[in-house]
Amino acid sequence: MEKLWTAFKEATLQTKLFWIVTLSLGLLTLALCLYPYIWFPEHRSQQPQENYDS
Repeated sequence: MEKLWTAFKEATLQTKLFWIVTLSLGLLTLALCLYPYIWFPEHRSQQPQENYDS
């Protein structure tokens, strides 16, 4: 872990920005993919709900 931090400190600004943007996009994609399953567990089943209106 220390080697990773040392490499990060020695990296150029461009490399740091690249990794920050890449990790941010990855986390954002993961969050968007998991969002329906976290907040709407009933959506996990792909069966249509007939009694949705009542």
